[in-house]
Amino acid sequence: MQVFLSFCLIAAPTAAILWFARDIVFADDADLAREYFSVTPLFESVWRVTLYTFIKKKTTWVAVVVTSVLSCLFIRWTAASPGLYPRAA
Repeated sequence: MQVFLSFCLIAAPTAAILWFARDIVFADDADLAREYFSVTPLFESVWRVTLYTFIKKKTTWVAVVVTSVLSCLFIRWTAASPGLYPRAA
């Protein structure tokens, strides 16, 4: 049960976010990687790496926020007693 809940609350949303962001990542030039840096101007190379880093940071941030919100909502809507531990007198 724990594995299933962890998958639904953490792994599946993260995978969905990365799946939607895959079109933004520049993976289509992977076969040209060897010649890319010898033909491309330095400014364009730095710009693409900077943009790629920014996109990866944003997708990571979005994944953390979405999984945190889903976990909090799950905890909030799960039927349980109000406290985890009994109050000490």
